[in-house]
Amino acid sequence: MDVISLQDVAREIRKAIAILRRFPAVKAKGFRQGGMLPEQEDRDFCENGLIPTPQEIDRMWEVCFTWLGWLDADNRRLVWARCSGKGWKQLAYKHHISRSTAIRRFNESCALIWGHLPKKQGGKEINKPSL
Repeated sequence: MDVISLQDVAREIRKAIAILRRFPAVKAKGFRQGGMLPEQEDRDFCENGLIPTPQEIDRMWEVCFTWLGWLDADNRRLVWARCSGKGWKQLAYKHHISRSTAIRRFNESCALIWGHLPKKQGGKEINKPSL
């Protein structure tokens, strides 16, 4: 997918978070919740197609580690929390900033990510001026 706007950047980060949530939970080896009952396999988890595809995992890896790597740690946490569904009031309280500052930093972070992405027009990559 071509990212063409700042809203697309946030949408892609939300998709990456949704993909991360679809991974199976990590359980301790040998742990059985049913006591004496035999351990059940997670066949329905695989059959329903809930496990992410390799393409989805690659895209999630790019978004989580490449895109968010362009941000400093505070803005990375802010963007991640906002795309995870946290409200502006919660974010402002947690980061010790005002709500309007949280919104501004989120928008600036999305703009920074968008600025790093290659732009395409008519199938050809556009050369961006260096900063």
